[in-house]
Amino acid sequence: MRKLINIPKDLKEAVELFKDAYNLAYINGAIPRRSARLKTKDFDKEYSFSAILCYLAQQGIQAEAQVIKNRDIGFGWSNKEDAARFKQLIETAYNKSLLFDIDKPHRKEYDKEVIE
Repeated sequence: MRKLINIPKDLKEAVELFKDAYNLAYINGAIPRRSARLKTKDFDKEYSFSAILCYLAQQGIQAEAQVIKNRDIGFGWSNKEDAARFKQLIETAYNKSLLFDIDKPHRKEYDKEVIE
């Protein structure tokens, strides 16, 4: 299934810069090398745009899970059932996000949607 996602130009550039930073750290040994066999031509491009985007989404989900963990989520909600559902959805998203590991090749292991 293909899904078009409109990423603002500045955000796309920010992800590209983050990817370049991670690849620079990878080349210099600041990030452990993967056990997967590397292609010589791709040695300086270990982390793809999609891997970095997945990683950043995972970090955001985990940050939100930490926020609701230490707070009474029902405060300020007009519908307490919606508040409970919100908390349950964030907790489920957090548990699913734990399956992603940026240091393991992810294209073959996970169900994914194509971002164009």
